[in-house]
Amino acid sequence: MIYCIGDSHVFHFSLSKFFSIKHIGPALAYQAYDKWLPQQISPFVNNISSNNILLFSFGEIDCRCHIAKYLKNSSIEIECEKVLLKYIKLFHYFDKKHKLICSIPHQIHDLPYKEINDITEQDVNKFIAVGSYTLRQKITNCFRNLLLKWCEDNKIQIFDIMQHPNFKFDYDCFKKDNIHIDSNFAKQFCDNFAKSI
Repeated sequence: MIYCIGDSHVFHFSLSKFFSIKHIGPALAYQAYDKWLPQQISPFVNNISSNNILLFSFGEIDCRCHIAKYLKNSSIEIECEKVLLKYIKLFHYFDKKHKLICSIPHQIHDLPYKEINDITEQDVNKFIAVGSYTLRQKITNCFRNLLLKWCEDNKIQIFDIMQHPNFKFDYDCFKKDNIHIDSNFAKQFCDNFAKSI
């Protein structure tokens, strides 16, 4: 069994019989180790035998809502690296106990957004984006590339829905919120991925 742990993007695995879902909530990759490991992840994983696989899915919310807030006096790469360095602690914590998979955050549609200085926590919970679509694409690409390289260097298997042969920015792939992947679209790809492990 592959146990998917993370933010709401774990639900695009929900129709595949090979995956079990543990939704943490609107959780950030930046907080995955410091906050969510002791509160939810460890208590959940402690009940899973070591021969099962853990898949972590965090980072989309960081790219959509948070990293842009810190760019006034910094750069995209520096801020993405800060998130990465926090996030990978979660993988280091479990890498001797379980086989691990990293789900790479995907690009999303353009959305109504707020300028960097106008964001509130209520906006984040409503799936409001921070910064322009072009800026968020750059942030997501940077974080994806850093995470992909780290996974490759550390022999962590990746799951990347953007490798789906039919992935494109149309409304067949996404749910109505234009953020989450439609689970029906993802099912066969998830099944094939699980069988390939």
